[in-house]
Amino acid sequence: IYEDESNNGFYKCEVEINGCPIKLVDSVYITLYSSPKLSITEFKNSSCSGKNDGSIKLETTDGLPPYNYYWSNHSTEQSQSNLSAGMYSVTVTDYHNCTSSLNIEIVAPEISTIFRTISICSYDSIFLQGKFQNKIGRYFDSFKDRNDCDSLVITDLFFFSIPNLPIIDLLQNVLNSNFTSGNQWYLND
Repeated sequence: IYEDESNNGFYKCEVEINGCPIKLVDSVYITLYSSPKLSITEFKNSSCSGKNDGSIKLETTDGLPPYNYYWSNHSTEQSQSNLSAGMYSVTVTDYHNCTSSLNIEIVAPEISTIFRTISICSYDSIFLQGKFQNKIGRYFDSFKDRNDCDSLVITDLFFFSIPNLPIIDLLQNVLNSNFTSGNQWYLND
């Protein structure tokens, strides 16, 4: 195929067998159409993990209207809203069945997780998981962060080890103890 000076125009074809021309076919006028081009004009990620508030707004140029859209979520609208985090692809087809595709990822922030360790005295309790707790263990609580997204607090609850009480001989003014080093006991005179 031999092309004249432009994409649109007359094309002629020569048939050859073993390098010898057989017959010259008349020229044919061929119109080449440009494919539609997709661009994102507005984009919003999901505000929280699990929320469906992401959106994508597209603009289509070139090609020949009308345009038909097909999204990976089976929508046929030009733009999308109420999207959760994930990968979305869209294909636009114009009047001449020329196509163009685009892949777009909607992301969401990860769930905030706070780990903490709390030690209390064995006779105390602390408010965890909606009630007062006084047993050693792991407790899970949720809260809303500044974006009104669900977040998680994981608390490991322990008891302080209480040292043995010191034995004081008041007559000799001596302090004897069997407690862990680091604790200090004082006698008041």
